[in-house]
Parts: sequence; structure tokens; C-alpha cells
Amino acid sequence: MEKINFENGTLISKAKVLINGTIYEVEPAQYEGSTPLSAQILNEMQGNIETAIEEVQTNTNDKLNNINTYSTEETKVGTWIDGKPIYRKVFTLPNISSSNKQLVNSSVPVEVSYDKITKITGIATIPDGILPIPYMIGPEQFVTCFLESNQNKIFVYCRSYTTMDIKIFLEYTKTTD
Repeated sequence: MEKINFENGTLISKAKVLINGTIYEVEPAQYEGSTPLSAQILNEMQGNIETAIEEVQTNTNDKLNNINTYSTEETKVGTWIDGKPIYRKVFTLPNISSSNKQLVNSSVPVEVSYDKITKITGIATIPDGILPIPYMIGPEQFVTCFLESNQNKIFVYCRSYTTMDIKIFLEYTKTTD
């Protein structure tokens, strides 16, 4: 935003009005206290507005960047309905083999102090593509996950014909916030 530098003017002639061919001087308005709009006040208002816009842009950009960040490091991504920050962390389980439709149970420890789990999803990468978690096309082929709070672990159950790399996206609030 380009700033306009306001300057106070200098009175060179009193205000006048023409009525029926006669010019009359106009008595200026009477003020008590300070005049609300001066060049200095307009310049300060403009500076405050510019600062506020920059803050909103920075905060918005930070939120947009984090909302699309998937990392094995804890990342703040939003706000829960109770006002607490929501964090996301990605957990990886590589090379889960579930060939011949065997039921596989794998787990990964959750090393975060969570208060509430707000979302748990993931993806399973297989040689033919990527499956969303949970995924099910019947009792013979599925991938699902859940958090066992007693053991503080994410368990992944799957039955398939192939080996897969699994990434679980856990979103949560923390007890410390």
C-alpha cells in the first residue's frame, strides 16, 4: 500500500459565500478540545491501518502454510472448538507386508501429550497407487487404524495382497495448552 503524506494547510483566505450577488465572510466552526482530523492524525491512522493489514496477511499466510504441512515434527495447524490449538504429526510405518490376505497388526508409539484426538487418517502407498486410510473393499482387503490410548500407540490393521508404506496423520490438542 502506498502511503499518502498528509500535510496541514495554511489559511490564505477566510471562507466566503455568494448570496444574491453579495459576498459574505463565513464564520468558522467553533471547536472545543482538539480538532479531530489533522495531518498528523491522518498519517498515524494510515500507519496503524498498514500495520494491521501486514499482521493479518502474516497470520493468514502462516495459517495457510501450516494447514497444508504434513511433517513427522509436531506442527500447529488450527484451532479446536474449545479454542485450543490443533497440532498434526505424521507417523510412518514402512514396508508393512500383507501378502496372501493375511491379517497384519502393526503399531507405532505416539510420543505426544495429547488431550483430545481431533482426527486420525492416513494413506497407504502400494505398487499400484495410493489408498486412503481407512480403506475397505470387503473383508479380504482393507486398511484401518486407531489410537489405543491405554498403550499410547497407533495400531494399523490391514489385509491385502501386497506390501505397503503407511503414513498416519494424527491431529490433536495438547494437555499443556
